[in-house]
Amino acid sequence: MPLIFGQNHPGDDTAATLRRLETLRRDLQALAEGKPPAPKTLRAAPLLEQFRIAGREALCLVGTGAGHPYLPAGPIATAEVWAFAADFSWARTFSGFYRLGTPHPGQPILAPGH
Repeated sequence: MPLIFGQNHPGDDTAATLRRLETLRRDLQALAEGKPPAPKTLRAAPLLEQFRIAGREALCLVGTGAGHPYLPAGPIATAEVWAFAADFSWARTFSGFYRLGTPHPGQPILAPGH
């Protein structure tokens, strides 16, 4: 669920999300430095049997892009959205900020439940 900044949003727990992201950052940094998880950490981790790799939906933005550093002007889809301004004037995706112009006509900005 993306965070919406500039207003109180039901169910928004920015502090908890930041803690989880910081823990992920520390774990990825350790792995990048060649430090695998400690045996104690793995013993305490849940076990997943008969697992398989699958995909999940992630909220993103689609629209007509302009001024992207790597993509030509035209239709684009962004990386996963993490945050919005309360007035939907900007969004922060996994890869960076986007200024938001006019929404697509006839479409709600956020579907119910997001």
